[in-house]
Amino acid sequence: MGPVLRTSVCVWLSAAVLAVNARADVCPCSAGVVSGDFSPAVTLSRAAANAAATYHVEQLGDKGVKLMSNKLENNYAITLSGSNSDADTRLEALAPGEAWHKSLGVELEGKLGALLDTDLRTNFTEVERNAGAELFGLQSLDGSADNRRALEEFDATTKFLGDRVTFTSSRRTSSLVPLGANADDSKGISEQDRFSAWLWQSDHSSLSVDGALSRIDADYQDLTNTNTTDALQARNKETYQLRSKLSIGRAGFFVSHRDTVALIPDQHGAQPHQSEIEAGVSVGLSALQNMASGDIGHGLLSVLPDSLWISTDRGSVAYGVASAAGQTEKSAIGVSRNWDTGAINLSYWQSAVQAAAQLPDEVQWRGRGMDAAGNLYSGRWSISGNLSWYKANDLALLNNNSENSVSGSLFVSWRPALWPKLSAGVTNYAYQADFLDYNGAEKNSLIRYQLTVDGSPLLATALSDRNAKLTFLASYQDNKSRSQWSQADYSSDMGNVFVGFRFARPLLP
Repeated sequence: MGPVLRTSVCVWLSAAVLAVNARADVCPCSAGVVSGDFSPAVTLSRAAANAAATYHVEQLGDKGVKLMSNKLENNYAITLSGSNSDADTRLEALAPGEAWHKSLGVELEGKLGALLDTDLRTNFTEVERNAGAELFGLQSLDGSADNRRALEEFDATTKFLGDRVTFTSSRRTSSLVPLGANADDSKGISEQDRFSAWLWQSDHSSLSVDGALSRIDADYQDLTNTNTTDALQARNKETYQLRSKLSIGRAGFFVSHRDTVALIPDQHGAQPHQSEIEAGVSVGLSALQNMASGDIGHGLLSVLPDSLWISTDRGSVAYGVASAAGQTEKSAIGVSRNWDTGAINLSYWQSAVQAAAQLPDEVQWRGRGMDAAGNLYSGRWSISGNLSWYKANDLALLNNNSENSVSGSLFVSWRPALWPKLSAGVTNYAYQADFLDYNGAEKNSLIRYQLTVDGSPLLATALSDRNAKLTFLASYQDNKSRSQWSQADYSSDMGNVFVGFRFARPLLP
């Protein structure tokens, strides 16, 4: 990264000189004009006209420059941007905990009539965090030790024949290098490569292919707000995925393959490896609602969902190179319905993991669940909620158990024009595990009531500062747990009350 930043200084200075010194009389476009054919004044005037008709340069504040052609069809644009901030020069440009922040970005755009349209973006960033500098920079401490982080981003999009054929690719690489002593074991890296290709798009059909490669070390610390709920972005895993989808009219067909392996062995020295293939079909049913005749027919068809999808998944799981692989299977079905004032989604799934060769006729794990979510709007009122139910059985030698859980939430919001936004709701979670061979059970339940008053829009208007925030939060949370065994029975009940205000406004513009 060091050589890249040193090179960027030269590129930055060259671009700045171009932005300041680009004059018509030295424009390369004037090379085709023969000075002997015109007087010096006419030559300079013609050269200036040619330069003005070919390209122009814009300065993007103090962040970079942009070179653009003036042609309507076959045109191009090149943007160079960068920054170099530290606690002594540009404190407002630093995030909390940063001692210095450097970045360099390049963007290329090109268009060849209606045949080709391409866009390429790349950005390199280096950040150093220093606990001592946080104190003198009036920045909040986050508990992290001194470290250096780097981020590389690359995006490219190319379109042919309008948007009928499109290719896109992206790459994100983020690394963490601790600066403290004896910290080599905590070095981590996150790499994510994605590509997608629309091989064909029209009003009634399309064919697409996309793929992804993700690798995140167990010791990686988040720099890019990695979504850990995404199966492709789990820590200590390397994941490959390839997926294709064909749409014809209101029907869609998809097939995907995923392969996942652990980067670091577990405590027993095994590196779990999982491979699976999923296939499914989706059907749009919204058109049937317009085919109804009469009140009865319209009433029956109006309850039909807008779309229906079904999928099935088959795979294998192995816990070592020499270990036999167990078989996995999963099936799911889901529907969705949208109205002008709301929407609802509902899905049901079943999953099982069959043991390896030592237990060929036994199902080691089996689970099923249902998920529902929806929202409803009416004027300034809105209601949103979700509900999830899950149940599973685990069959193993001297360790048979079952578990189930129910979780959900329901919130009501009111958005008046001249008053703060009000939101009230309840969240619930209940879990129970039964250990059949040991005559034991574990139970946990949590319920939380919450009231929020958000006055940020009114405060932002009063202070003429859109970044000003003012929120009031009051909540009550009840936690219950119980452990029941043959010779012991323990239960606890604890409630928590929280009331507080949150006010935030930047100290610097």
